Amino acid sequence: MTVGTIRTLGLMLLFAAVLRVPYLFHTLQDMDEGCYAGAAAVLMDGGLPYRDAVENKPPGIFYIYRAAFELFGKYNMRAVHGLTFAWTVLTAAVLGLLALGLEGRRAAPCAFFFYLVFTASLYPKMIAANSEIFMALPYALGALLLFHALTRASRPLYFAAGLAFGFAPLFKQVGAVGGAAVLVFLLVLPFFERGIRTGFTIGSTLLFGAGFALPTGVVALLFRRAGILDDWVFWNLTYPFRYIQSGNEALRFFPQLLAEFLPFVVSTVLLWVLAALWVRRESGRWRPGGGGGFSAFLLLWLAASMGATLIGSRMFGHYFIQILPPLCVVAALCAGRCLAEGSPGRRRAWKGAILALTLIPGAVFAGMGIFFEASTDTWWRPEPDFRPAAEYIRNHTEPDDTVFVWGWFTPVYVYAERTPATRFMNTHLLTGYRKGNDPDERDRADIAWRAVPEAWPMLEEDLRNNRVDLVVDTSPGDYHDFGRYPIMDYAPLAGYLDDACRLEKQIAGMDIYRCR
Repeated sequence: MTVGTIRTLGLMLLFAAVLRVPYLFHTLQDMDEGCYAGAAAVLMDGGLPYRDAVENKPPGIFYIYRAAFELFGKYNMRAVHGLTFAWTVLTAAVLGLLALGLEGRRAAPCAFFFYLVFTASLYPKMIAANSEIFMALPYALGALLLFHALTRASRPLYFAAGLAFGFAPLFKQVGAVGGAAVLVFLLVLPFFERGIRTGFTIGSTLLFGAGFALPTGVVALLFRRAGILDDWVFWNLTYPFRYIQSGNEALRFFPQLLAEFLPFVVSTVLLWVLAALWVRRESGRWRPGGGGGFSAFLLLWLAASMGATLIGSRMFGHYFIQILPPLCVVAALCAGRCLAEGSPGRRRAWKGAILALTLIPGAVFAGMGIFFEASTDTWWRPEPDFRPAAEYIRNHTEPDDTVFVWGWFTPVYVYAERTPATRFMNTHLLTGYRKGNDPDERDRADIAWRAVPEAWPMLEEDLRNNRVDLVVDTSPGDYHDFGRYPIMDYAPLAGYLDDACRLEKQIAGMDIYRCR
């Protein structure tokens, strides 16, 4: 590696770090981070995932947070964000190695830089420590190992590729589409590549499948021994399936495509233009014996990743991180050629366009992130400002006290540094919640309680069996439009507060009850 290459990589890393400067200004980059942090705190106190801490994400994200908290302190979000950045750099390096093997030294830094920048674009929440950013590393590593398995005709590497891809759905369920793309690819591989024996393909497919199934199988065995296998299946399969159905029923696909997916395409337009040029160049190789086998896989991988982000019609911005590993690779392959071919003037023009369309979006969105307060989805400062309430809770409880927050507002747990008292970090599952201020929208199709009628018995069980020191009602302050669901409207909670608690403080739009 030359001095110039090292300098270039150093500048790329420096720019990528600057794009994450919002980490220094905000404790949370997304409300979901509070959910994962609360679940990790429950696990640190001896709880079990899915029985004592509910989330519809697979367990990988809980244990990432827990590892950061164990090493650097409970609710240390700086540590989580530092780990997230390191994880992102490692993923970018894997994609760079894949581009290096496919196209050479010009493509590798492009893939590396594209991923570092465009995972910080679109909107401020993209850099949050969400499940998609952690899923991306095994997702990318599986593709790299598959490439080497194909080029070396190595069956052990097919197993290793399956193993890597098998870890992706342990961070988010739709990570499984990467494995599905590989299986389709292996079935059609003899069509693209001469000399590939059917017997070798079948054996490689079986080995890949075995590696892919192993991580989930081991987790299932461990959870069965812990007595939480049924809980895991419910929250990771049953409920997400209902969640997808409710989204399809409540949200129209094409308006969502325009409102959510189109801005992502615009913010990453460079990648899509380069990918389209790459498809045009590679299409001639996609014929019998054309030798375009792995490029066909990249196209399958990209298509599967796009499809996974669109199901359920919700299309939240951070979902599109799943598209970036294959998209950055194919864009980098084209960029590498554009920077190496043609006249010097043409190459300079391509270099200028690539730099401008990479650096400018990154800088713009990083600037936005500095001023965006994700806890309340407001600009400049939290509104309403919840911090006095969190400070009051921290100052009037002991570190091992527990808190039950009524509402969709997990920052209370993080800022107060207290463990959730029930399995529900967010209580939208228990109401007819839909974000918005229309008082007539209490019972719309996209409401969680229809998807989880089992939730109220679970909450009542927790209130009977768990120690609850404080109950915090966020509805008076209308945090995240929860003002339509005052806690006293729900008989089980109203009865619990009357029997076991007393109103201690009203502060920052929150009613704080002290319980026996």
